[in-house]
Formats: sequence, structure tokens, C-alpha cells
Amino acid sequence: MGTNRIPATELPYSFISKLPNEFLSSVFNASWLQYKGQLYKKGMLMVINYNLCGCTFGKVMYMFSSKSKIPYFVLNRLITIGFDSHYYAYEIIKNENCSELEGFYINELPDSTPTVARILGNGKMYATLKYAL
Repeated sequence: MGTNRIPATELPYSFISKLPNEFLSSVFNASWLQYKGQLYKKGMLMVINYNLCGCTFGKVMYMFSSKSKIPYFVLNRLITIGFDSHYYAYEIIKNENCSELEGFYINELPDSTPTVARILGNGKMYATLKYAL
């Protein structure tokens, strides 16, 4: 479920001031949503950027929807250490600087398929992709 307001007490003002104008009048703050048959939940990972060096992931902190019905994700960028060919996954670590939130409409992301972070027995956190980008 969700609420009809932006969590202003949880988001920095500097980020709220950068939100698209459509969220100023009405907004739906979702805890989960389904878009084009794909389920999204808070805590999942999305690919923010990719190049020959690897992928950059962001953890879904908030999901907003408004009149356009196009999901808008508020992501906390994770730090990608590199690709581990043994696990065939990207090793990632948390970005402790929570003020580094970024917002993207789903159609602005290079890949709309979510993934999850997995912590393995070696204590490291990994993110896998469903398919090669």
C-alpha cells in the first residue's frame, strides 16, 4: 500500500526541491507497485548506469506515482567494487552518505528489471543481473 504524500521528514530538502513538478500537486508514495507486469518493492536494486567497466546500482528507497502513471524511483546509489567472475555477480557496498539520493523515472533507467542484493558466506554483498547488458 502507500500514502498520498511525499515523506518530507525523511527526504532532504535539497532532494525534494529537485522533484518533478507533477509531484507537487498529487503523489502516491507506494510500498510496492507493478508496472508492465514487473513487480517492484522498496529495497530492490535497479541499474542506474552501465559501461564497459561495469554496472552502477541503486537501492530503491521510495517509489512515487502521479498523474502520468510512470513510476518514479528514489534511489540510494551503491558503490560497485567490481565484477566477480567466480560468482558471476557484481560486488557492491552500501553508500553510507544518505544525502546522495537520486530520482529517476523508470524509462530513464538503462534497464527496468529489478534485482536484489545477496550477502554470501564470505560476508560480501553481490548483485546479479537477469541477463547481460
